[in-house]
Amino acid sequence: MSEKTDKEIIELFISSDENKTLALQIIVEKYSRRLYFSVRKIVTSHHDTDDILQNTFIKIFQSLQSFRAESSLYTFIYKIAVNEALSTLRKRTRERTHISETPVEEFDAIADKEALYDGNTLERELQHAIATLPEKQKLVFSLRYYDEMPFKDMSIILETSESALKTSYHIARAKVETFLKKTLD
Repeated sequence: MSEKTDKEIIELFISSDENKTLALQIIVEKYSRRLYFSVRKIVTSHHDTDDILQNTFIKIFQSLQSFRAESSLYTFIYKIAVNEALSTLRKRTRERTHISETPVEEFDAIADKEALYDGNTLERELQHAIATLPEKQKLVFSLRYYDEMPFKDMSIILETSESALKTSYHIARAKVETFLKKTLD
């Protein structure tokens, strides 16, 4: 399958009911790997990431007809994936409250269960630091640090001003640095 532009994918999707499935298949092939790693950095768990991506692609299929191209297709898709990831995190937070597990303990449980780290202490401590951040700071930090997402795109996805996101990122980065200095000293 030749590489189609976002515009061609949208045109294919809206051209006929028969082409909707093909358009979604192209979207999955084009974006699933990139989305997987972005979502995985937010939720940690492979199982949760797979569920989130499945729900994301279902929602893309249901809402692509209304895509108005005010942003890139990837931004549209990423926004859906981030909202799904945030829903998963909120659900986990509610569950964690009942069993008195801290975000770091939750991360360790997932990391150990899924064998995420093979002795890389610095990466694991970075993930501990990120796990302690409030939800919004965690998300902004991950989008900027791992995905190198411009604040302009983040603003569209998170529906927050660029200046607020920059502030949130700098606060999160300072917290992560402080955590790492205390932990690694």
